[in-house]
Amino acid sequence: MGLLPNSTQRGPAGSGFILQEIAGSLDFISVHVYPKTGHFEQDLINLKSFQIGKPLVIEETFPMNCKPLELRQFLTLSKADACGWMSFYWGQTPAELKRSKKPADALTREWLNVFRPMTGEH
Repeated sequence: MGLLPNSTQRGPAGSGFILQEIAGSLDFISVHVYPKTGHFEQDLINLKSFQIGKPLVIEETFPMNCKPLELRQFLTLSKADACGWMSFYWGQTPAELKRSKKPADALTREWLNVFRPMTGEH
């Protein structure tokens, strides 16, 4: 189950359930995190709110609200709480994305070049 950042263990903010009440049925918790430049401290506090005694995975993240190197910094800071991370991959390699003139492809290429070396860090 992928939880949005406003879905805390208290439930009413958006998830429709209270994580602590269903924790016994879960193997791990997965959250969507899109940290914002200048707000990493609050984003890390939000991430901690999902700690309910189960492994916590950031299973959806992308540099939408920060730069790719900043997201790497945030993920490194999240190691105290998150067991791992997953991001987006739409099937194009950085070399293929480099041929594109679309800004979204340039951002995705830059992110892949930052994120791929992080494999195995956790």
